[in-house]
Amino acid sequence: MDSMKKAIVRLSELDDLFLSSNDPYLAHEGARKLLIDCVHDQTFLPTVMRQHLLEAETYNHRRKAPAVEFVIESNPYYTLVANCWIPRDDRDTQFSHQSVHHHGTLLLSTVALQGPGYETWNFTKPEPIRGKDLLFNMSLTYAGHHTVGNLVFVDAFIHTSSSIRNGSPSRCACGVTGRP
Repeated sequence: MDSMKKAIVRLSELDDLFLSSNDPYLAHEGARKLLIDCVHDQTFLPTVMRQHLLEAETYNHRRKAPAVEFVIESNPYYTLVANCWIPRDDRDTQFSHQSVHHHGTLLLSTVALQGPGYETWNFTKPEPIRGKDLLFNMSLTYAGHHTVGNLVFVDAFIHTSSSIRNGSPSRCACGVTGRP
């Protein structure tokens, strides 16, 4: 099966998972296998990149983070995206991919596809500090190096941050988000 047909089959599987499940957590559980399969398919990432390079809107897409974003599928039920971080000209890697943030009501399942990976941290939901306007307390719940094949799930309103460190090679990850 050629790489484009395999990609269409994968999207069909995701459609089935997210459309047929009344439980988005179960849909994400099912999506894990598909995301891991993408890691083992050496044609997946080149196919995604090639397809995007052929689309004119790729060159006008506004970037939200210091990564090249390839939106593979976006519909009312889920969004499938591949992100690639390309080395900076000065090869400096001591920077954060994104400051601490959350994805609102979205659930996120993400797997590192290629490269040395990146550091990631997850935190509890913010708790207001009594007597302090606009100050909140959060605790670290996960800190680890997100390596190729490693899948991480981030629940709704969980704050997260990622950092590129220790070396300059490019790295890519693929994630699916969906509403609870």
